[in-house]
Amino acid sequence: MWTMKTLILTGAVIASVSGFHAQAVAQGAPIYRYCLQESGGRDGNSMTWCRFDTLAQCAASRNGSADFCYPNPAYPQPRR
Repeated sequence: MWTMKTLILTGAVIASVSGFHAQAVAQGAPIYRYCLQESGGRDGNSMTWCRFDTLAQCAASRNGSADFCYPNPAYPQPRR
């Protein structure tokens, strides 16, 4: 039989492990150099995809004349 103390401790352990997992995934995710901003089209829902290493890769993925590529602001800048 589960007691209230056991349930609370089990919940705390699960929350702790989940937090560590989320942090590890976020730290391991690559940050790409360029982003593509897709226009919303008729429905108005625009999307941003930051998953390109080169400007040429980004430009090749454009679907319409309103789509544009730009440097990813989250990309780490070189140290001087």
